[in-house]
Amino acid sequence: MKKKLNIDRNLARNFLWFILFSLCNVGIFAQNYLLTEEVKALFPNVQNGVWISHFNSTAIDGNKYILNLGYDEHDYRGILQNITSNEKIFIEGRYDPIELKWIGFDSIDQIKYDIIGFRKDSVIQLDIISKDRKKAMKMNFIMQNRDLFKLLDCAPFLFCKIYQAENKLTRLNLQRNEDESISGSIFLQSTEENYSLSGKCMDPFCSVSNIVLYNNIAEKKGSIVLKVLAHNSILIEGTIASEKIEEKLHLLNQIKYNCISFPEIKNPHNVKTIVIQDKAFSKFNNEQLQKVKQTILREYTNDSISSIQTYFDLEYCNEDFVSGIYRVILKGEPFIYSQPFNYFLRSGREIQIEDFFEKEFDYNSFLNEIIAFKSEHLIKNKSEEIKNWIGTISKQNWVLREEGLVFYSSYNPNYGFAQIQVLFSEIGAKMKKNNISKRLLKG
Repeated sequence: MKKKLNIDRNLARNFLWFILFSLCNVGIFAQNYLLTEEVKALFPNVQNGVWISHFNSTAIDGNKYILNLGYDEHDYRGILQNITSNEKIFIEGRYDPIELKWIGFDSIDQIKYDIIGFRKDSVIQLDIISKDRKKAMKMNFIMQNRDLFKLLDCAPFLFCKIYQAENKLTRLNLQRNEDESISGSIFLQSTEENYSLSGKCMDPFCSVSNIVLYNNIAEKKGSIVLKVLAHNSILIEGTIASEKIEEKLHLLNQIKYNCISFPEIKNPHNVKTIVIQDKAFSKFNNEQLQKVKQTILREYTNDSISSIQTYFDLEYCNEDFVSGIYRVILKGEPFIYSQPFNYFLRSGREIQIEDFFEKEFDYNSFLNEIIAFKSEHLIKNKSEEIKNWIGTISKQNWVLREEGLVFYSSYNPNYGFAQIQVLFSEIGAKMKKNNISKRLLKG
């Protein structure tokens, strides 16, 4: 029986390649990438009915994918297309309405991938793993109506949501990224501590997330579970710095993302950026994106093939302020280029660090001293590698948060980015009384 299935599959595949070859001579738009008839040809018997759907996704490197998926009462069969490179993976597996276990073939019938995942409503989540286990990719695919099909600019379900406790003592910055990871930070006013977080969604809709918390030098300090509740709320359960936490937070702000690519850059790439309906900020943000573009062009001058990975970390956003960091993984990996920005929406201008201090105050010496003091505390009993890493924290590499200023280190492949936070309460009377401080300290 298995041999008969393979013969049928090969005949169907030969017929399919004839169809695909014919399509190459036709100008195609997004809808023409949908391989409905080609997927139908993969089934040896269509008399009992074959259901075919089309799913869409965009990977972290900007490559766009279409999953053309067919199934009958016994099997899944389909074609996963990389629209950017035109690579096609033929998939097969037994039918299950929820759990997905497929194998991926190339055009000459060699098994290249193990594909596992699950389906819920109009969403499919897949882990695509090469047979040699050297490459793996997690992706969400969202089903689209064939007549309204269009390629996605961004991966599905990207978000940045900011939550706050009713007493305002806990604030959570939660981001869902292109690679399906969760990142962000949580600030506890009671201890004046900020923890970065890293984790993953447990379902395509991210209704439950498992999160690990880290301190300023990437030491694990706890783990929490986030559960989405009704009425734009979220429940935190777990342990932070040996203390149990169970707290309900409410959605304070939800930020929209857009993804762009630069025509001058031929490499596959996708740059995520924030969307704010403000003309002055849009102009400023476009200038930041142009700097990112120039960095990529310099780094990839003689390379138009390699995929380029970029990230955007939103640090702070409300009706008055927005701050964040664009990051680009350069060819000299593990080096990462970081480009922070801080913007005051009310006056339509970039914020400079001197804006926080009285005119006659020597803020350079103050910041150097406080960074040195806090660094000394962080490096106590640490390895030379960590000491050198923390030593790269610079007052030039900073971003604004609601509670203060955060200064970052250079990237370390083992630990990521170290940070030192200078709270506004530590600046105290030295803080300039202006519109910026008024808006920051209004709560």
